Amino acid sequence: MNKKFEVARTGQSWEELQRNIQSSRKEPWFQMVNAPSSLEGLREAWNGQFSYDPNSDLVSLKIPVLGIFGELDTETPAQRIAMKTQEVLSRAGSRCDYFKVFPRATHGIMVFPQEGQPWFFFKFVDGYMPLMSEWVLKIAKGKCV
Repeated sequence: MNKKFEVARTGQSWEELQRNIQSSRKEPWFQMVNAPSSLEGLREAWNGQFSYDPNSDLVSLKIPVLGIFGELDTETPAQRIAMKTQEVLSRAGSRCDYFKVFPRATHGIMVFPQEGQPWFFFKFVDGYMPLMSEWVLKIAKGKCV
């Protein structure tokens, strides 16, 4: 991942990253790294989202924020981002913000069957929809969560 982000940021050492990708394809963790298929796509992702610093936008928010994260997110370090976002909003004087990291949930706030458990098609993690509904209703009524 460090090499992936270095290449994304600099555009250099793409060949080395490709060798790392090829030698790691059969590793059990490989599916979680979202290996890039092209230097152009990787650079585009860096410029479009990886290099974005949300702090200046967050401190200017004047509306309540509901932050929902999945513990198993392979794209975002959920616990760390939730905590840092709360800190920035708190310093900005924001009120009525609520953050939740759902256990076993992915980036899409979905859960998948666990090995040895009955199979089901992926679904939203339990509690996701009620949390969103309750939060929106409380905010609409002018109440903090």
